[in-house]
Amino acid sequence: MRTDITIVKNIRDDAGLRNSFNRLAEKTFELNFENWYQNGYWKDNYIPYAAVREGQVVANVSVNPMAFSENGVTRHYIQLGTVMTDPAFRGQGLCRLLMEAVEKDWADRAEAIYLFANDTVLDFYPRFGFRRVPESRFFAPLSACVPLSACAPEAFESVSKSPDTTPVPGTVPDKPAVLVPMTDPANRAALERAILSGVPQGSFDMAGNPGLILFYASQFLTENVWYLPACDAWVIAEEEGDTLLLDAIFAPHPVDPKEAASALLAGPFRGRFRNAPDDRSRNAPGSLSRLECGFTPFFPTDAKHHNPSGDESSFLIKTPASRPADEEAADGCPWNYPWNYPWNFPQKNPWEIRPLTNDDDALFVKGTLPEAFFGGKMRFPVLSHA
Repeated sequence: MRTDITIVKNIRDDAGLRNSFNRLAEKTFELNFENWYQNGYWKDNYIPYAAVREGQVVANVSVNPMAFSENGVTRHYIQLGTVMTDPAFRGQGLCRLLMEAVEKDWADRAEAIYLFANDTVLDFYPRFGFRRVPESRFFAPLSACVPLSACAPEAFESVSKSPDTTPVPGTVPDKPAVLVPMTDPANRAALERAILSGVPQGSFDMAGNPGLILFYASQFLTENVWYLPACDAWVIAEEEGDTLLLDAIFAPHPVDPKEAASALLAGPFRGRFRNAPDDRSRNAPGSLSRLECGFTPFFPTDAKHHNPSGDESSFLIKTPASRPADEEAADGCPWNYPWNYPWNFPQKNPWEIRPLTNDDDALFVKGTLPEAFFGGKMRFPVLSHA
């Protein structure tokens, strides 16, 4: 054991160590966590394990206890992030020292430990018992986006009748999508409330964790947060080439990602992104043509127990209105699970699944993940990356 190195397991409230940590993060990743801290979003579930020498952070591995909903079952994992070593101290075993400390403290407290690695360290993490696990991407043509309709009509009525209840000041219900700048602390607080009150929006979705979402929203996605009054939903969305990337949805009920995309394209998003599916210029260079879901959406197989035929290409999902009260009472399942998805008619699987091939953000796991990962039908939500 090195006598000149001390492992400090939480540097958040130590200004000197936090500043040193930020300097190393800037040098390594061009990231700084100070605004995140000052805004109150650095919560207790982001825990740096810092190697400290003479009062300076020279290496780090951060622990992020994470909860996910897998088709209504809560999964507990540990995500490792902000893995970094000062160039002057590389090759001295500091990362191994920190990884061993993390595993000693956390291995028995979660179903798996995982991390995302760049292409320079793909051969490094297997030395610690991690294996690379595939992820998938989920696409749909924008022409498949359904018209804006009654996804949660009761929410539309409440906004119409009681504007004061709208979570975004000044929002009017006849606008399909309202940009909510995250530079305003009141808007960030409203988004935080929506995250905490939301239900899973896919078959594998992060549970809560507003601190991590606001890490992105308050710094890198300040102009990418939208409120959809008719759906009573918040969405975070981006443009990537010809793709409308739907990073996340937060709502008190499941929202069809395609309907959320339709609302964005029908509102101010249309002007910002230029091309909706019915535009004459839809084939012009740079026009949007497809939707990507940044989390694992619900699939026909998620409702298989309500589909006696077992045909995964066509399925029926019950809504609260069509589900008998005694059936709900019998299994104790509330309105946030796949059979309550806001459709009540048979439909084809709307998602094209492609492998996520990105050596610069490769998933490594030690422990147990849902089998769907290995069947090519799952991904960690893009905004769950620590």
